[in-house]
Amino acid sequence: MKKNRNIQLLKEYVRASLNEDEYGDIAAGFDSSAYGGIGGGPSGDLYKVFIEPATDVFKTAVGQAKEITTKAKTLLSVTFTSIVTTLVPGLKYSYSEMFEKEKESIEKIRGEYSDVYARTAESLSGSDFAVLAFMAAPGASIAAVTAKEGPGVAKGILSVATGGASDTLFDKVKSINYSDSKKKGDEKYQSNKNNSVEEYQIVEDDEDDQKKKPDSSAIDKKILMNKKFIEKALDNPRAKSMSVEATKIYRSTLNNVLNHVQKVMKETKSIEDLQKMTKKSIKGIEKLKELQGDEKKKAEAALFKSVKSTMKDFYVKELTDHYKAVVKAGIPEDSQYIKDYKAIAQKIKSLT
Repeated sequence: MKKNRNIQLLKEYVRASLNEDEYGDIAAGFDSSAYGGIGGGPSGDLYKVFIEPATDVFKTAVGQAKEITTKAKTLLSVTFTSIVTTLVPGLKYSYSEMFEKEKESIEKIRGEYSDVYARTAESLSGSDFAVLAFMAAPGASIAAVTAKEGPGVAKGILSVATGGASDTLFDKVKSINYSDSKKKGDEKYQSNKNNSVEEYQIVEDDEDDQKKKPDSSAIDKKILMNKKFIEKALDNPRAKSMSVEATKIYRSTLNNVLNHVQKVMKETKSIEDLQKMTKKSIKGIEKLKELQGDEKKKAEAALFKSVKSTMKDFYVKELTDHYKAVVKAGIPEDSQYIKDYKAIAQKIKSLT
């Protein structure tokens, strides 16, 4: 699967690179049909996802540079679009490569915790990344799984994550706090509705046998959505080890993405750098080099501002789409996994 994915991405990149003849007509209207799916947007249209939003930044930057002639502005427009349509597929390929490496690490942890993976994947739409997010921070997800799939599924996942240790604690908490024979009107029962799992001792009330007893499934759900219980259940060697390994995997990927983006932004200081980054000849760049004085400086400044903005938008969008897909699969927004993704996306957004 990895090989096929890489080949597909490479084909997209090569196809984009070979469409050089189209660049002369970009100013009149860019035919984005050859780039379907690369941008990851609703219509898979690279132009709408990356170039169109960046055009506003570009127009503003160029418009503010009064020294730039109409002819140079037209040249800049063609060059800018040419760079972006060449650059984005390459960025997409580099980005995807980092996540292909992460999948290799996921395979290893998947083998080590195969029981957890099997149980969790079924509940989380089978997403590798969602399962990794669960493994990294199971506490944040148990309540969500309970609400979505029911206490039976959540209890089973928690059980395999803790090597069965949570079952003993669960039975103890249920016995102490929510005995089937406890009447609902009891003052002590009512006082425990704050989801405490340790506070009071059960008082048997044989005279109330005929009164409605708490529903067993509802009691299970309350326990499994109780933060104190989940924290105590996951205070377990197996669960802790799993969390450490999974967190290390996804944070390593995020660090790689951030370092890559910082390198790309830092090394893009000249037209030659852009040429090097795209790894091919870009139409219009040679003519751009012929500009002189302030016009050339202003043209380059406008070009770099727009290209860097496009690159940042690309990475922020990719990371945002990634964590949104994980949330959709069933991981809650308050999971540390989601928080870390948002933090890296924000760091990239603030790069200059």
